[in-house]
Amino acid sequence: MKTWRIWGISILTAAVGGAVLLFVASMRYAMAPVDPPRPSPDYGLQALISYAGIATVIVVCATSAILANRQEHGRGRVVGWGCVIALLLTAVAAICALTIPSSQ
Repeated sequence: MKTWRIWGISILTAAVGGAVLLFVASMRYAMAPVDPPRPSPDYGLQALISYAGIATVIVVCATSAILANRQEHGRGRVVGWGCVIALLLTAVAAICALTIPSSQ
């Protein structure tokens, strides 16, 4: 796997995860999504959790790309697992950002 492809896949994964978490950070409800309505969520905490998730996803993608560049064999496996972990962290951060602030 070539160096540009390693960095391209890592940057694309970080961009997708970051876009999803930026959307979650900017979410506001015009009306309660469930009936009876739950207490109003803390939008600041929701955004904080999303931004922390973005930072984590970027670190995981960059780390996997750096580790893959240092190896001769198995580069695709390192980048693949790094991208899978980054996308799983995106899902976990989005779920936490949408559920934790409204459960208080």
